[in-house]
Amino acid sequence: MSNRSAIGSRICPSLLTWLNLRAITPSKLSENADRAIATNAHTMWCLDTSMAMMGIEVSFVFAFNALGSGVLYPPLHTTGKLAVTAGPLIRWACVYVFLLAAFTVIGFARQMAREQRADLVRSLSQSLTGVVAMAGMPGWLFIVVAASAHPFGGARFWAADAVCVIALALVVLMVVASRYWLKDFDPDPAVPAPWIGIALLPVMLLGLVAFAATLALLLCQFGIAG
Repeated sequence: MSNRSAIGSRICPSLLTWLNLRAITPSKLSENADRAIATNAHTMWCLDTSMAMMGIEVSFVFAFNALGSGVLYPPLHTTGKLAVTAGPLIRWACVYVFLLAAFTVIGFARQMAREQRADLVRSLSQSLTGVVAMAGMPGWLFIVVAASAHPFGGARFWAADAVCVIALALVVLMVVASRYWLKDFDPDPAVPAPWIGIALLPVMLLGLVAFAATLALLLCQFGIAG
């Protein structure tokens, strides 16, 4: 009996030691799984970046062309002052809506093609936010249309002042919101200098505000029936 207990006392510590080492030592399967997850995350980041860069390039090309020759757009058969002046804005707005629809479909299809669809809504919203912001940044270019507007007075002047106040309020609101975005930011460690994206996000989104404010100022100048 004493011999059996002695043998058990020698075997049990060895067995416990082996189990503990097995528990704290990652298996090749877990290492491969972690490596696959990291590779998949890097691939998704590259695809999101490529989509956003493609969106901003296409948007900039059509924005410059709308303000210039307009050869990429169909001819505008109208003689109204508002339609002629706001023509570049309307043309680019159509391209922007088309980009949003196209990249929404592409982004959703790409997420559905993933083997592991964890955080599907978060991944889709992040990719679409990047496309919306970067494709909307060329909206800053249309400020030159508002700068070329002629002076006007009366009720339309006060309406234009209200548009400017609202635009400035949105600028302040976006700057304040960016502080909270940076506080709650949880970047991927593999992404270099992720804070740059948060710093540029308000600037890019405010391009849409500049576009909307310019269009509203043109409506104030010429009127809806102009």
